[in-house]
Amino acid sequence: MEDIPEQFRVRLRNVAVVIEVAPTVEQLRECAVPDGETMYACYEGVAQVDRTIDEPMLPDRIVLFQEVLEQDFGHDPELLQREIAHTLRHEIAHHFGTSDDTLEELGKY
Repeated sequence: MEDIPEQFRVRLRNVAVVIEVAPTVEQLRECAVPDGETMYACYEGVAQVDRTIDEPMLPDRIVLFQEVLEQDFGHDPELLQREIAHTLRHEIAHHFGTSDDTLEELGKY
């Protein structure tokens, strides 16, 4: 998180970054992950661009899935650290309203 520029970090005050072992069936379904596949993280909340002023909001969450990340990248601690940072930035982009399609177009997916 300390690598995230301050101008973005201040807008993440109400976003919890949590670590869970693995995604639940419900999380996989909500994120439309195909059967037999998994994901490294997910963003749970309302993107800032989709918010209204009078709408009460629960804190948003970025959930990192430890087991999945360690399984794919745990053999190399530096690679694991880079992937966690990349995954975190990806989910933060969702918080600001950037879609997977846009991230792919930008070469950030």
